[in-house]
Amino acid sequence: MASRVRLAAVALALAAVAVGSALAGGAAQTRQAIVAPPVYSVQPWTAATDNLVSAQGTVVLNGTPISGAFVRVDSYALPKPTDAQGHFTYLLDQTLLGRHVVMVTDASTAKAAGRPLTDAERA
Repeated sequence: MASRVRLAAVALALAAVAVGSALAGGAAQTRQAIVAPPVYSVQPWTAATDNLVSAQGTVVLNGTPISGAFVRVDSYALPKPTDAQGHFTYLLDQTLLGRHVVMVTDASTAKAAGRPLTDAERA
């Protein structure tokens, strides 16, 4: 389930959301997505703070949140897996306009609605 998504800013906005993959028989499609965080405006730099804000994304499969998936943002592997609602949180510098590549790196323990993902869903 290595879906790639780019998060872009003037306000972080989703550039590409979902990747479809054909299942056995070719009839059904699995929709995998990493949903972008809300819009963030670029702010002026200030020495009084660290200029970081907490951003949150969500990993979903066919609209169902995926828990237990490990995510990487750019080259930083997040230490915690997605929570029961599929959310992951990371820090971003609100003073910089940028793109961030987000990828699910490990879905071996991931679950959808409490059930383990199938091999096809993890692929």
